[in-house]
Amino acid sequence: MVIIGMVLLTISTGYYLFSNLARVNLHEMEYNVGQESPNQLQVPAKTIRPAHWENPRWAKVSDFPKQLPIDEYSVIDETRLRNETGIAPFPIRLRMPAINLSSSIKELKIINLKDNRAWETPKDVVGHIPSTVRPGEKGNVYLFGHLHSPIKGEGSVFKRLPAIPELLRKGEDVYIEITNQEHEDFLYKVIETKVVHKDDFSLNTTNLPIVTLVACVPKYVYDHRLLVVGQLVGTK
Repeated sequence: MVIIGMVLLTISTGYYLFSNLARVNLHEMEYNVGQESPNQLQVPAKTIRPAHWENPRWAKVSDFPKQLPIDEYSVIDETRLRNETGIAPFPIRLRMPAINLSSSIKELKIINLKDNRAWETPKDVVGHIPSTVRPGEKGNVYLFGHLHSPIKGEGSVFKRLPAIPELLRKGEDVYIEITNQEHEDFLYKVIETKVVHKDDFSLNTTNLPIVTLVACVPKYVYDHRLLVVGQLVGTK
């Protein structure tokens, strides 16, 4: 019993120290590009090539795009965006060439957990919270994905999300492309990344057409949320 107690104490102490060290650099995941005025938004007439990673590891995420032809997009007309929530078609695919990401999007369901209810967690895909807006509607499209899922094995679709702040610091533009059920494409430009504690996280409402990607950080601790916010800049 004494030996078991010492082992458990060592493990718990080690995890406590590890978790504190993991949280030290969370502030490095925060970066604010700055929001652009909608009437000044311009879709660059060029293509964006993906970043190259050494031996990238993915969990059943395939069909990586080689480039994103954003010159095919038209600048958004805010007068055509819907004010109602839940009217536009559901999102079905997300692409982010900057981090070699291409994933299908699933509408998440509510599950019962004894006396509580919660959204199901997406497995190997990106999950959309159905109560939040859809692309083409004014408001915040919330998309969730796993950074890493070593115990439940639910994939790591957002494994490269923490690399985005560094790309922004280097002056690179990072784009999010979302396709809906009617095969309409919506182009979002990342304008901000931030980190909040899990207890401070909530679904925020806004009249701006934005998307927020959410992943649990830091790795193996997961008590904070990394938010990557993109502003709608084009459609096709």
